[in-house]
Amino acid sequence: MQKDDSYRVTIEKRNSDISSQEMITEIASLFSNKVSLDMPDWVILIEIFGNKTGISILKNDGMFSLEKSKRESE
Repeated sequence: MQKDDSYRVTIEKRNSDISSQEMITEIASLFSNKVSLDMPDWVILIEIFGNKTGISILKNDGMFSLEKSKRESE
């Protein structure tokens, strides 16, 4: 991530009591980049399934959204 790039943190969780907002706040404290919720250059994706966690840092143009795809095809 370059210093002028923007980012968004997305938390997807199931069967977890961890606070999404607390996680986002902690992760955001590690970056000085600008946050963009609508059009970020990068997406930090945290997926929690019970006691399993996956972390991805993705270019926004590399993400596929089934919901967005359905809306655009209507």
